Amino acid sequence: MKNIINMISSILLVTYLGMSTVGMIDPRIIELKSQNEMLIAQLNCAEEESNNYKNLLQEWSINELIAHKNAITNRITILPYVKRKEIHQTFLKKLQTYSGPTMIVTSMTREDNLHSNHHDGNAIDLRLDHEVVSYLCSREGKEWMREHSLRLLIEGNSNDKRSLSRYTKSRKYRKFVMLNPKASGKHLHLAYKPKFE
Repeated sequence: MKNIINMISSILLVTYLGMSTVGMIDPRIIELKSQNEMLIAQLNCAEEESNNYKNLLQEWSINELIAHKNAITNRITILPYVKRKEIHQTFLKKLQTYSGPTMIVTSMTREDNLHSNHHDGNAIDLRLDHEVVSYLCSREGKEWMREHSLRLLIEGNSNDKRSLSRYTKSRKYRKFVMLNPKASGKHLHLAYKPKFE
């Protein structure tokens, strides 16, 4: 980008020089040079902001992948912005037996809906990751969920059905899909469903 600005400026300077009187500095050249310097300064600022943003993204990515002290296990990590309210101890013990691909928790216990498993600490929302879906819907994953009374939902907003078309059109995944008008976006919902005694 800098090279393009410099090249354009050089062409314009040569053009102005050709038009100006020999031995005199055309005021338009001074103005053009000033504008050129200002553009380069703005470009430098933009590059610096872009580098800062890249560093922030890299740091965020590392935070997601590292099993930090608030992670459930080294295979279930929690995004830094998630409010870490206690999840039910029984559910926690079940999650600690998970051995599939890394799951990223995007939401845990919430108190906004009395009828939700999130309210009692018996559900977590996960980033929609096809590798995780594939594992949980495999024989091994389904056996793990069955053994621990866990239920998987591939959840999305009913106003955006196309975002889950990969799963709604598949015989293998269709039965796990739930379209919810209140869903904020596509995600996985993993809940502990204790058997009634």
